[in-house]
Amino acid sequence: MLPGRRLVVVAVNTYSVLELPACAAKMIGPVVIVTRLRLDAALYEPAPVRKPGTFGRPCKKGAR
Repeated sequence: MLPGRRLVVVAVNTYSVLELPACAAKMIGPVVIVTRLRLDAALYEPAPVRKPGTFGRPCKKGAR
């Protein structure tokens, strides 16, 4: 598109999910996503990779 330019996406809080910024981070050009979060939002790291031979339910989320 426009080489050397940054793409800034402004979105409503409907798009404040972790998958969208993670997808934008993998894009070739620089992409910045600006969105609002609730004041009581709790952000977590992705779930750790499950080690082979472990028992029990796998983690759904990582560290806060």
